[in-house]
Amino acid sequence: CDQCLPGYYGRPEQGPCQPCACPNLRQNFAATCRADPVRGYICNCQEGYAGERCERCDYGYYGSPLAPGGKCERCRCNPYGIAREGCDDVTGQCYCKPGISGLDCSVCRARHVMTKTGCAACD
Repeated sequence: CDQCLPGYYGRPEQGPCQPCACPNLRQNFAATCRADPVRGYICNCQEGYAGERCERCDYGYYGSPLAPGGKCERCRCNPYGIAREGCDDVTGQCYCKPGISGLDCSVCRARHVMTKTGCAACD
């Protein structure tokens, strides 16, 4: 009981721990934070969150952490179907190779199958 839980700050021996406002008190994505007289808080974000107040998703994650109930989730892209790493930071749409579609780049056009090098025609 000598430390605050993740997402809280303070010194328990001096009083109750306070929630971090990272980005706000209803949605707290801080691993830790500390009060700052100029900035209000200095936030150390949980994995997947970025920004001064953990208000956006980090590279490789997507979502809308400022929206009510919003959060960041890891991009789940098919490694054989992507043209490049990462995904759209809001929708999670992966960047697909030509001829490949789907949110995770796992859908080949008709009469094609996914291989380690992309989609191949079924002959």
